[in-house]
Amino acid sequence: MLRLGIIGTGAISSAFARAAAASGAYRLAGVASRSEDSGRRFLAALEEVRGLGASEARVHRSAAELCEEGAEVLYLASPNSLHARDALEAIERGADVIVEKPAFLDPAQWEAVHDAARRRGALVLEAARNLYEPGFAAVAEAVAARAARGERPVAATLSYAQYSSRWDRVLEGEEPNIFSPAFGGGALVDLGVYALYAALAWLGTPEDAVYVPHLAPTGVDAHGTAVLTYPWGTVTVLTGKDHAEPSGARIHYAHGEVSCDGVQAITRAEDTARGKLFAALAPAEEGLAGWMAFEARSFARLLEARRDAGLDAAQRAEYERVTELSHEVNRLATRLRHGAGIRFADEGPEDSGATPG
Repeated sequence: MLRLGIIGTGAISSAFARAAAASGAYRLAGVASRSEDSGRRFLAALEEVRGLGASEARVHRSAAELCEEGAEVLYLASPNSLHARDALEAIERGADVIVEKPAFLDPAQWEAVHDAARRRGALVLEAARNLYEPGFAAVAEAVAARAARGERPVAATLSYAQYSSRWDRVLEGEEPNIFSPAFGGGALVDLGVYALYAALAWLGTPEDAVYVPHLAPTGVDAHGTAVLTYPWGTVTVLTGKDHAEPSGARIHYAHGEVSCDGVQAITRAEDTARGKLFAALAPAEEGLAGWMAFEARSFARLLEARRDAGLDAAQRAEYERVTELSHEVNRLATRLRHGAGIRFADEGPEDSGATPG
């Protein structure tokens, strides 16, 4: 049983705690929060979750305190700008880390954390939950099958836009974290990252990429369109937090298409050449926790192996695959932002976004 520490008391942290309990692989060691009251309310709400152990957990103020309490794995859902600090603090104390997407602000932060993890023998896992969903895998398999037959796409569109209640606060002149350059906010890194994961996992690394954002008054993107250029054509990525639109993906070929009803939480996928690829109801666990259970179980297998006999060859290959994909997504998102003139307060050098391809 992995002793889990959680940093952050928002809805995403609660959902991951419930997903962790459903996996049967974690027990809650504690939560870190800037507010003692917020931490206590968070734990009280989780006392009903069977097997989690929330009633025995305590409230702390930092990653260091959680590690001192015996947490072996930390789930980081603090503001994006604090992920690197918290991850380094945990790694230096012997813990593995699961970092909510977007894991780190830019490649400089990403590389600093992963270098520290390699030195300590720790694992760093980005919680991009769509990567672990069965519907996501079904689309990947369909695209790979067409590639094996010599078929290449000619175009694709990936979209994910969801209205944020915090947008109302922006319109009232406030700067909530998710729309703040000081905290690494914006539509591309919060929601568009799911589509970037899909593009890179399904279609590979583009040769070029540009982003055309609509900026919020705070200076980050409220919505935007990215165009990724491949040798065979272009992929259009649509994302936003100031409006909602149907999420989905359509990958066009000369003959037919592969499509699905989202870039995350996929319940239906089809290939016109093969018919239905995947169809499922939402997971048994209610709401977001059900979708997060897939990643929680996948992470647990790697984390438990690391702490027992070490990763075997297949597990090592899987860890390296998702780690390199995380790196590529980070580089691409940074390139897109920087090209559009969007920079965060705590970023590294001006050239920290690598060129795709």
